[in-house]
Amino acid sequence: MGSVSPRLTVPANIPAPEYVGKPAPAVFKGSDVKTPEQIEKIRAAGKIAAGAIEMLRDVIKPGVTTDELDVLAHEYVLDHGAYPSTLGYRGYPKSICSSINEVICHGIPDNTSLEDGDIVNIDITAYLQGFHGDLNHTIEVGSVSEDVHNLVERTRESLNRGLSAVAPGRTVNTIGLAIENYAKRFGYGVVRDFTGHGVGEAFHSGLIIPHYDSSPRFATEMQVGMVFTIEPMLTLGTYEWDIWSDGWTVVTKDKSFTAQFEHTIAVTESGFDILTLPSGLRRIIRTKVSIGIDIGGTGIKGALVDVKAGEIVGERIRVETPDGGRPGDIAEVVKRIIRELDPDSKALSIGICFPAVVQHGVTLSAANVSKEWIDLDADVLFTKVVGREVHLINDADAAGVAEIKYGAGRKERGLAILTTLGTGIGTALFIDGELVPNTELGHLEIDGVDYETMASFAAKEREGLSWE
Repeated sequence: MGSVSPRLTVPANIPAPEYVGKPAPAVFKGSDVKTPEQIEKIRAAGKIAAGAIEMLRDVIKPGVTTDELDVLAHEYVLDHGAYPSTLGYRGYPKSICSSINEVICHGIPDNTSLEDGDIVNIDITAYLQGFHGDLNHTIEVGSVSEDVHNLVERTRESLNRGLSAVAPGRTVNTIGLAIENYAKRFGYGVVRDFTGHGVGEAFHSGLIIPHYDSSPRFATEMQVGMVFTIEPMLTLGTYEWDIWSDGWTVVTKDKSFTAQFEHTIAVTESGFDILTLPSGLRRIIRTKVSIGIDIGGTGIKGALVDVKAGEIVGERIRVETPDGGRPGDIAEVVKRIIRELDPDSKALSIGICFPAVVQHGVTLSAANVSKEWIDLDADVLFTKVVGREVHLINDADAAGVAEIKYGAGRKERGLAILTTLGTGIGTALFIDGELVPNTELGHLEIDGVDYETMASFAAKEREGLSWE
């Protein structure tokens, strides 16, 4: 803990939030659903906060103190006619939060100098025209270790995973489910006690957005126009925490490094609109169309899918699977298909059905493709090659393998029938938990004859099984 300098001043002509000079803010009694006009005011405040972070990104380097960063951000926000929301909030003494290494959140800027290998989270909120815009980014200082770099990048991606869960009609706890499912692939801790929140006229409205699987708690239904922050905090160790004597600085109990990213977003009819991007940028998901890719041993098929109607939009694309079915070769074909289907990158999401048992994006088996896929983090591979976020799932046949090997039906004798989004129904025969070769089928028709059903009946009769 370093030495904290005196509180900076704000000109009288810049309106301050109602809580400044008070021990706590007034209880918010308004709505988390905002009008289009209110959303634009939040966006205007968010652009200023985002601009301040981008300005600091160019300044952050070894030797710079967090107090110097606070002064620069303070002046930037004031120069744009806004008030730095943290200054005076419940007595907080500074205009930004600067959280270094093991500090989860709410680090107070002081005379501590940044060092090579550090990471620092900069959290800035601007208040303009009666509305707050809130975001934070974690920034690497000099050269960091591979583990720390991966933590930062994966925390950034965890925010994207949370964003992808945003849709009207869903409950807010699905956001945390998406984040935690991604983070646990890497063994990261997911901080539970500090959450996203409703924001707008109030800095914190009372709406809670958890970043972990909190179901059935926190089941508020998302509505069009609802505004809130998503701000996952991941750690290299435990999610448990301690707080310093200053009453603000929260650190990991085991002193492990931690990273965080945050945006303020508005829920739209088909997804979300990020309100905390620098001036000139805007990311809004306007489409209900996603991309579905089905990888097979002989062909790779792709199509646009209307996720609300459950229908394919336009024509399917089919490309022969590269000889050998090696990971890099298949990923390049998938990239080509995606670019042909969606050259402007407007699709809501990308789902890939793969002929393997898939667990948290890792392919645990491989059917009709190279054995190089086994134990490969295919989610990461496809995301890197394609240049866009990709979600990998079992195809219907592989889902059957997964169910029999890992699920409630393991070691059961009988026929597994699985339905998966985008691929329909697949069947496979298992005897004592082992797949009978060449019995896995998926909508197999030849000249209009349903050979899938015929094969199912034949297997049933041969083994003396009942449909039950």
